[in-house]
Amino acid sequence: MALRRPLRAGVRRARLPALERRRTPAARAARRPDLGGHQRDPAPDREPRAGASRGRGDAALTAARAAPVQARSAHGARRPAELDLRPLLVPRSVAVVGANDRPGSYADTVLRNLERAGFEGDIWGVHPTRDRVHDRECVPSVLELPEPVDALVVAIPAPKVPAVIADAVERGCGGAIVFAAGFGEVAEGRELERELREVALAGGLPVCGPNGNGVVSVGSRAPLWGDSAPPLRPGRVAMVSQSGNVAVNAIGSRRGIDFHTLVSTGNQAVIGAGDWLAALAELEGVGAVAMFCESDDDGARLAEGLARCAERGIGVAVLKVGSSRAGARSAAAHTGALAGDQRVFRALIEEAGAAWAADPHDLLELARAFAEPRARPRGDGGLRRRAGTPAPGHRPQAGPGRRPGGRVEGPAGRRGGM
Repeated sequence: MALRRPLRAGVRRARLPALERRRTPAARAARRPDLGGHQRDPAPDREPRAGASRGRGDAALTAARAAPVQARSAHGARRPAELDLRPLLVPRSVAVVGANDRPGSYADTVLRNLERAGFEGDIWGVHPTRDRVHDRECVPSVLELPEPVDALVVAIPAPKVPAVIADAVERGCGGAIVFAAGFGEVAEGRELERELREVALAGGLPVCGPNGNGVVSVGSRAPLWGDSAPPLRPGRVAMVSQSGNVAVNAIGSRRGIDFHTLVSTGNQAVIGAGDWLAALAELEGVGAVAMFCESDDDGARLAEGLARCAERGIGVAVLKVGSSRAGARSAAAHTGALAGDQRVFRALIEEAGAAWAADPHDLLELARAFAEPRARPRGDGGLRRRAGTPAPGHRPQAGPGRRPGGRVEGPAGRRGGM
């Protein structure tokens, strides 16, 4: 079985070393136990059971939701061949289920984020007893929204989520983001996650999460994010992370990275990392993608996403949990999920032209370098030079961290061609 499409002429297997290393901010404290906040991160169990397959089909999620039904999920729900993720990635209207003004709640945080970012689309609240929240009109249920919204933010406890997803399907909403924990990452929530998945797939509704932090579309001024989102300047770096903490730390890091989009995928009950990668490749302005993976995901979908990025000249850097023996033991002990065969996963990543990161610092620096057009490979196999850099043919002297012939020692002994 082919892992990728042939790369176009001139696309190299880029392996750049990290440019700098700084500590990221400390991970946030778990909170909001009413939504399972005490069960979130670091590295929560994203799988129903160790080694379980998610059973996704082979197509990426970038076309119409009305696409023909082809595949089945791991729990038997039939999956549309393709879903449209643009309503979540570039939303024009938003509704927040569970809207309230209680400081620290997910709903309050999202509404404040949207106001602070200057979101220009329509915003509604959904609450059975409130008429207005944060000066926004509220309706009693999703079915009573004045019109179908692009993005439905579900900020209510886990047991009530499947019913809201069913209402979103009936109302014709574009997609949903579910913050609550208490699904497949805990034994008592696996049946609830199966129900959520089946309802969403039956209706062709893309769902981000559950047990994730949501989506930030910087250019659309749409931080549908479970934590307070600082002001961000639009850029070319996108990030897809199964860990909410890694994504939160990336936003808060002081690395000078301008983000295009951030996605915290959570349990990936409906949409996987490969699906998000393929969808991001279709968006204008994306120059690089940083991926933080806790599971192997669906290989065919991941390969499709990597191929689309290669075809469009989008650099991809990947960091996988459990790459070392100690990491694999830690992942298995903490999450109950198998880390997978790292050799196979890494082979797929590098064969598709992506870079393998050594740690979160390396991941972000690789993505930042890939997003810089002057650092992209040329068709003749060289790298574009900044003004003042050595001319071709110049051979630097050997020294600390440098080997003769112009090869620079990267993290963990990796070498990147310069």
